[in-house]
Formats: sequence, C-alpha cells, structure tokens
Amino acid sequence: MPDLIISATAWFFVWLFGFAAFSKMRAPAEYQLLMSAYLDGREVGAWQVWAVALTEVLIVIVLLVPGASSLGLLLASLVLFFYAALMLQKITSGNADMRCGCGGSNSGLVISPHLVIRNLVCICLALACLLPPYGIAGPFAGAGFSLMLCVFLIFTYLSADQLIENAQHIGATA
Repeated sequence: MPDLIISATAWFFVWLFGFAAFSKMRAPAEYQLLMSAYLDGREVGAWQVWAVALTEVLIVIVLLVPGASSLGLLLASLVLFFYAALMLQKITSGNADMRCGCGGSNSGLVISPHLVIRNLVCICLALACLLPPYGIAGPFAGAGFSLMLCVFLIFTYLSADQLIENAQHIGATA
C-alpha cells in the first residue's frame, strides 16, 4: 500500500484511539459501569479502566513513532478485534440493548451488528496497510494528501456512527 495511504490511516487511528483514551480518562466511572456490563456484571475497578485507556494511549504513541506505524496498526487491529468480539458476544447472548461506549460516555450508540461490521472494516483497513507495498503511479502532494485522506476517514467514521445511532433511534421509536 502506498506510504501516503498508510500515513493517513495511521493518523486516523491516532485520532480514533486518542479519542477513545480521552473518553475513558474523562469519565472513568461511566466506563467502569460499561466495562462491567460487557463482563457480565463482574466488578471492574478504576485501575482497569485506566489500563484500557493507557493501552489506547500506547497505541497512539507507537503510531506516532517514525517507522513503527506497522506495529501500531497491528496493535490497533488487535484491540478493535477484541472490542468487536465483546460486542458480538453480547449480541449473540441476547444482550444487545446496552451502550457500546464507542462514541464516548455521552454517546447514545448501542451495540449492534452494524458496529461489529464497522470495527471489522477498520481492522481490514489497518491490516491492508501491512501488505507489501506496490508502486504509486505518479507523484502525490505528500503530507497534504495524507492529511486529506485522514480527515476523510475521520468524517466517514463519524458519519457511520451517526447513521447507526439514527437508525437505532428510529427503530426504538417505531
């Protein structure tokens, strides 16, 4: 995959995991309850919320280290897979009426197959960046192109979240 696309994808995951970590650090009590619900009511301590947040911060740091983006993308895909698996486990056990925590503590998103698919798409994007590179036809405007692609990925992700949340609200009121 071309370096510019890898760079934009890495920046997208910096934003995604940075926001996720910030959300947990800003409202650890909310995430204690949420994580407890994911773990079938098992008690979750504040330190566990902080451990997850620091894992997300670690992914951000690794993504920002020059030459380490491949490791960062691999770590991001592993964590996203874990989150998708937790959501899928809740859905298949009939507990799909809980908040997902994806959009921060104020988000109204509830877990759904759509969110699992969204995570799988993000995983595929990260893993595609780990494939061997091939030649780029023609020069690109370097950092500008990378930044534009990153912003596009962020808006696409946020749009998907909003579409899913809207559909969930419409389905709940119908």
